[in-house]
Amino acid sequence: MGEEGILTDDVVREIINERKYLADWPIDLKKLKAEKNSRHLRMEVPLDCQKYPCRVAIRQSVDRPTNFSVILIYRNRNGDHTIVRYNGYHGEHKNKFTGETIYGPHIHKLTELYQRLTDKPEGYAVATNAYVDIYGAVNVFVTDMNISIKPPAKNRTLEGWE
Repeated sequence: MGEEGILTDDVVREIINERKYLADWPIDLKKLKAEKNSRHLRMEVPLDCQKYPCRVAIRQSVDRPTNFSVILIYRNRNGDHTIVRYNGYHGEHKNKFTGETIYGPHIHKLTELYQRLTDKPEGYAVATNAYVDIYGAVNVFVTDMNISIKPPAKNRTLEGWE
């Protein structure tokens, strides 16, 4: 952690690389639910993590299914931090410092620079063709974020079946 609660780029990499576990696999997108007075379906998926407590948040527009986000959120004493956000198509995204404009699916990542100089800490994004819909985004996200199914607590031996 850097000064003023800023997450360094190294810490962001550590959070992404840390092994994270799901209790249930696959992530069931049929559990996306609309909140009252919202035009988005949402769900949260808890993760079992050793060092960096994280969860996955998923949202999708009711009116435009290609407008979605799959988000890795890290929580520390300073609150929630969006580490990465895998977005679908929702129009254009413009990177503030490079001026690059992205159309279509893109991946946002928390950076030191954007934390220090903007009000959108995960405002930097790169275009991707790794997915085209929310199902593909979830699959790529799980792999990229080092998420797997939680192994059983204890393996039984044959002697345990007596």
